[in-house]
Amino acid sequence: MIHKGIKISTGLDWNKDRFKKDINSYKDGTELWIDVLVKPPTKTELQIRYIYVLLGYIAEETGYTKEQAKDKIKKKREYWEEYKDKKTGKPEKRIKSFRELLKEEANNWIDYLLDLCEALEIRVPCPNCGKPVSVSEIIKDKETSKLYCKYCINQIKQK
Repeated sequence: MIHKGIKISTGLDWNKDRFKKDINSYKDGTELWIDVLVKPPTKTELQIRYIYVLLGYIAEETGYTKEQAKDKIKKKREYWEEYKDKKTGKPEKRIKSFRELLKEEANNWIDYLLDLCEALEIRVPCPNCGKPVSVSEIIKDKETSKLYCKYCINQIKQK
């Protein structure tokens, strides 16, 4: 038996017609090995929006623009990634974009920004109800990683 390895990406490069053509190119009786790779969950739009809301509050408090605050925080946190320059092929470093975050990375950033807000004594909006609260009033659900304030929790208990 011939063993062939095929890797399928669930990303944008998935091509159903090409896959069928590749599979049909093997003779009957050929044993194929297919690895299905599942992409880790990416951040949600709500997470990105909340990151930028928190950055806005930090920027306002520190006198920076939102972009300046974002760049300073990313550099301080050393949130760099390596990549190959397309023209030269040489390894380079760049600050990773918030848009490229995985879900858990976005949660970590939100936690970090909330810690900064708490250190600066900034009241922030609850990510669920929007009420301004101190960071110490925000509670993270351990199972879902969702954030709630005491007002949200009271409303949930009343239902």
